Amino acid sequence: MMKERFLMSKYMKIALVCGALAACMLLSACGQFGGGREQIDNVLDKIYGTNAPETAAPEGSTEASKPEPVVRYDYMTNDMSAFVSLEKSQFAAFEINVGKEYLVTDEIVEQQLKSLMYQYAVATNGTTQVKDQPIQYGDKAYIYYRGEVDGKEFSGGSNMSNSSPYALGIGSGSFIPGFEEGLIGVVPNETSKDNPYPVHVTFPEGYQNSEVAGKDAIFYVVVEYLVQYEIPELTDAFVKDTLKYEHEGEDLPDVEGALVNAYKASIKAKMEESARAAAEQQAYSMAMAQLMDKLTFTAYPEGEVESYYNSYIKEFESYYAYYKTLYGYSSLDEFAVDYMGLEKGADWKAELTKSCQKTVQQSILVHAIAEVEGIEQITDEEFKAELDYLVEYYKQYNYTAEYIREQMGDDAIKESALFGKVEKLIMERITIKYE
Repeated sequence: MMKERFLMSKYMKIALVCGALAACMLLSACGQFGGGREQIDNVLDKIYGTNAPETAAPEGSTEASKPEPVVRYDYMTNDMSAFVSLEKSQFAAFEINVGKEYLVTDEIVEQQLKSLMYQYAVATNGTTQVKDQPIQYGDKAYIYYRGEVDGKEFSGGSNMSNSSPYALGIGSGSFIPGFEEGLIGVVPNETSKDNPYPVHVTFPEGYQNSEVAGKDAIFYVVVEYLVQYEIPELTDAFVKDTLKYEHEGEDLPDVEGALVNAYKASIKAKMEESARAAAEQQAYSMAMAQLMDKLTFTAYPEGEVESYYNSYIKEFESYYAYYKTLYGYSSLDEFAVDYMGLEKGADWKAELTKSCQKTVQQSILVHAIAEVEGIEQITDEEFKAELDYLVEYYKQYNYTAEYIREQMGDDAIKESALFGKVEKLIMERITIKYE
């Protein structure tokens, strides 16, 4: 599933769970804003993803349960040339470099296996707090830390002022690469706030905090104590009896380690498949962004930008009412800046307007491509295929096709199908590089 398709899927989930009005701002919400407090940054996924209802409404919903109709601009029947000029040559081919982070190396697979095995670790001395022995792989270290980039502390990089230390599993993969490994061998009582242990790391290029993404950093760490754990060995017996892995394919040689190797190969294959899908999502997003940067949008459909903007304001006000006490926000302005991951004092309303404009541009562009290619009309077969996809997507909630059509409306289903068609067309024209 490519990125724009993914955005449409999340759009539908909110439409189904919360009604069309709540959904009208979702295309922006799925990727426009980064940073801010982690609890706030992921709130949409927490509310609309993991907390979605487990079952659909009873087979026939009442009039009262139907969402209020929301009148929106009809992209399908209007000419996008009124908003942007687009030619086939402008999206005939793309060469997109997504970077090496989408390549699955043996080292990455081993780290994944370590994180997996850590879940089966058993405390060797109960909850005994050890201070005079070095940290080993598998231990849980209780730490305070302060991160610096270019000699300056960065936002969210310290817990030194907290009342209790952070419990970090060494080998859990919870922190960025290099951090946990950098603590192996450190003796807790040899560190203090006056003598912290320096851990040198490099933030990944795609790190969510753009302030530090791709940069070298030093974390000054104080280890209060550790609790020792023993991690089981990855053997054929463990793979078979505990992990419940069953090998499919050719018979394995009757030697110890054969099942382990087969299991590792299966893990790597799954990771490579996931990485390919993620690379394609990124490539599609980058290709569309490149195209948008080349174009000049001369106008916006009437009311569209305002509709997204007003929906965001309602969202901000709702979340602010909850988070202002929890995090001590003194005003909606302060909350909105943090929510959007902006610098303190930034003009968040101006940034919000730009983001809403960008979202509308995305819709204009998708429909413009469809118009130029002559693929904007959704056939009955395409509509049915999209509806079947949605039923499969929501099978865990037991949503029926009738319920989905009732909640979303046929126009939204057609819109989703169109985004999928354009995505497929663009992906056929992208050459992905990993450099």
